[in-house]
Amino acid sequence: MQAISLHDRVVINTDYDSIRIKTNLPYLPCDRRNIAFKAAKLFFETANINGGCKIEILKQIPLSA
Repeated sequence: MQAISLHDRVVINTDYDSIRIKTNLPYLPCDRRNIAFKAAKLFFETANINGGCKIEILKQIPLSA
């Protein structure tokens, strides 16, 4: 094992009426197929919260790594 500084950055803003996803990679899905979208949707449903959020994902870790 070796420590490295490679990481993704995720910023969540809750001042939205629906769930929105924004990424720095144009080929990542920003809709219901995105796992962050699925997690946010499940959270809001389970917590019985009416609302949404904007999730900004800055991918720096290669996909499937």
